Amino acid sequence: MTYVIDASVVLKWFVAEEGSIMARKLRTQLLAGEVDLVAPDMVLYEMAHVLLRKKTFAVPEVQEAVALVFRVGVAVSPPDVGQISKAIEFASRAGASVYDSAYLALASDLGCPLVTADARFAKAASALGDIRLLSDL
Repeated sequence: MTYVIDASVVLKWFVAEEGSIMARKLRTQLLAGEVDLVAPDMVLYEMAHVLLRKKTFAVPEVQEAVALVFRVGVAVSPPDVGQISKAIEFASRAGASVYDSAYLALASDLGCPLVTADARFAKAASALGDIRLLSDL
């Protein structure tokens, strides 16, 4: 099974909070070859930004977190014009950010579900694609 994952899922690999156990289980499944995880390249910038702002992570730790995403095998996908256009459309229809909608656009293009821990986005955009809450996996 292939899933697109967003930054809310990846961040839980590094920060102990609600949903961290399930997020780490998904990472373990990736390492075991049981699932494939894909994310747009902006996931790396988003997660680095949040970790750096937490002030409990030093610069080398944030850099290592980014490197880990590559090492565990998350397929990082560059954007294309069609995907960005779709993200803009989804954002407009859901009243959501283009950033969040970019994950859904990638999932739509790949024909797979988006996994997120962001319940508000999942609810707002549920009519636009297959969105699964991390807590429901």
